[in-house]
Amino acid sequence: MSFAAQTEITTVVAALAICVVLVWPCLQGRVYLGDDLGAYHVPARAFYARQLAAGERFDWCPEIYGGFFLSAEGQTGTYHPWHLAIYRWLPLNWALALEVIAPYPLAFCGTYLFLRRRWRGPHGRPTAVAGALFFAFSAFNLLHFVHTNAVAVFAHLPWLLWAADRLLRGATARERSIPALSVALLLGSELLLGYPQFVWFSLLAVAIFAVATVENRKRLVGLARLSGAVVLGLLIGGVQWLPTLDLLRHSAREELTSAQLLEGSLHPWSFAELVGPYLFFDRVVGQNTHELACYFGAVPLVLIAWLFARRRELGENTRAFCFGWLLFAAGALALALGKYGFFGDLLAHLPVIGKFRFPSRYVGLATWGVSMAAAGALAALSARCERQRAARVVAAGTSRTLLALVAISTLIAMLAPWLWGNEHLGSLWAVAAGPMLIASAAALVVAAERGYRAALAALMMLAAVDLGAYGLSYEPVRTTGTLAEFANAAIVPPAAPTSGRVVCDLPGAAKLTGDRITLAGYERWDGYAGLAPQRVLDPLRLSTLRLAGVRWVAHSPEAERITGLARRDECWLEVPDPLPKYRLVTQVIVDAYPAQSIEQIDLATCAIVDRSLTEALGSGLAEFNEQPGRVGVRREACGRIELVTRAPTRQLLVVSESYHPGWQARIDGEKVELCRVNGDFLGCPVPAGDHVVDFEFRPESLRWGRGLTLLGLLLAARQFLAGWRATDRARRPARRQIQSTTVAREALPSTG
Repeated sequence: MSFAAQTEITTVVAALAICVVLVWPCLQGRVYLGDDLGAYHVPARAFYARQLAAGERFDWCPEIYGGFFLSAEGQTGTYHPWHLAIYRWLPLNWALALEVIAPYPLAFCGTYLFLRRRWRGPHGRPTAVAGALFFAFSAFNLLHFVHTNAVAVFAHLPWLLWAADRLLRGATARERSIPALSVALLLGSELLLGYPQFVWFSLLAVAIFAVATVENRKRLVGLARLSGAVVLGLLIGGVQWLPTLDLLRHSAREELTSAQLLEGSLHPWSFAELVGPYLFFDRVVGQNTHELACYFGAVPLVLIAWLFARRRELGENTRAFCFGWLLFAAGALALALGKYGFFGDLLAHLPVIGKFRFPSRYVGLATWGVSMAAAGALAALSARCERQRAARVVAAGTSRTLLALVAISTLIAMLAPWLWGNEHLGSLWAVAAGPMLIASAAALVVAAERGYRAALAALMMLAAVDLGAYGLSYEPVRTTGTLAEFANAAIVPPAAPTSGRVVCDLPGAAKLTGDRITLAGYERWDGYAGLAPQRVLDPLRLSTLRLAGVRWVAHSPEAERITGLARRDECWLEVPDPLPKYRLVTQVIVDAYPAQSIEQIDLATCAIVDRSLTEALGSGLAEFNEQPGRVGVRREACGRIELVTRAPTRQLLVVSESYHPGWQARIDGEKVELCRVNGDFLGCPVPAGDHVVDFEFRPESLRWGRGLTLLGLLLAARQFLAGWRATDRARRPARRQIQSTTVAREALPSTG
């Protein structure tokens, strides 16, 4: 077996071993529940799967925030065909397992294909699988395991670059047609998965790659085609990004300051993690491990150090490829510094992009750049290993560079107690792990340069063990359980879910509990999501809780400050006399800012609206002697509420569902004007007598988004047919030549 094949097989086996470790809990019927997986993704997908199985709408989720535009929030990816299929036809635990694990082999295969376009010859395949290992199972991807849709979007990056490379290098329209369609479909897929920040990362990487690739006028044609493909991809993803922009305008994210948005910046001290992965107690400078980690692996780092030592001996193409991607990685790290770097203010003031949190996530782009450069270095090292089998000589430059890297790692480990204090550091063995890994990788690189073929295979095994151990040992990745156990472990109120809504996390809570309680059937007035809705009323007031129909509030220091709550047990406080979810009131006050005046009215008979309802109720302030009418529920579904009202006079129907301008109201089939009631709720005037009132959630952003997606798919189909016809026309001359040759041969006289 050749040493190239040995290296390739070793790398593939190591990657498969990591996949087996990831899949193993799922084969036992368990699901991943760590961090955001259990706090948000599992409850959201449980609701999504129930709605799909019942054939009901899933855009509006009544289980959190008193009603929430779930599809627009995006992290569930409700309109992606992959999610629609697996959550409709598979058991929930298997659907969750597929969604969480599938991005890793997807990223591996895409990276392999991208690198194979660059590296040919006997060292091409080992180089490609090595780069695929470095990226797919990188510390960044494995630690972001808890953000499953983010990893899924990021797994599209190598495929996008592969398709863009084919498009840009295509010489004819036929050669550019299918790659352009691939770029559009891949970008549309990213958008439909619903993590806009990582879609931005992909677009940024593709744009920089395209500009760096264009060399002449012919390539400019490819660049124009690429731009058109991006526009087509945006159309395909319209059903997701247009509602997301709509929700962003009505979310609490819109109120965050630049300083708050830049809180997740990468601290400069984090670069010590490059040579000391377990140096700190939480592995990072800060406590948010998966967001603030900055580790690329000991093997890629040592390979890049070797690359610098041997830069003069590299071929021009190899040097341009490796150092181009290293420059890309350096730029990404500069962006990841956020408020600690030069680009913090720029990032915070960019439209839409400025609303993304955690600039540290740009480390993902740096991971891609480092992985590509390390793969190029491995290709050069493999070629040198083949040449040096007899010489067994290592240049002095290599020895000095690798020894310097080992010395830096050791020095940082020794000075760590003085620099950061023992309370922030890991154990002695954890601190020493960095220098040991760097030294081991350096020793294997030196051995490979001397011509020892087994050293390359050992180097890839070390890379897999290093990255796998770093990512898979993270506690949220090891947190698994069955769905039944997870739901039953929720701390629930001492009453049935029908007793009223619950509040688990009041503003100021030190740690959020997540949405697990919804799996037990309870509805929350608060919630856990990325784009929480804006609130007008103060959630720390008893009047707000009563208006929202909240019956139970989890015990906390914040809850203790709310006057009027009654303690029921050690975990829950009870709200006295919460108001019905649907009711009629006889008095209306117009006030655009109801947060203060809400304390001065009778909540049971009076309501505050955001605009005058003179035509509907007769006056801005109506004083009726009649008692409020009665409301009955005919149908109650997600995004659809059908009520029956009986009132002696014109009154205001109040619905304690979260307000969103996408709600529409009809009375006896006739559309009526819907208003914002008591700051955060829905309502509409109803006439005297018996009537049927129908509330339906039909936002314009979703309707227009569906139209854009349909248009994008039609254009994609047209482009596919055009590309197929162009391919068919190109093949016709060859078929005619074959036919004419066959006819000529048949016309020859027989020699028999």
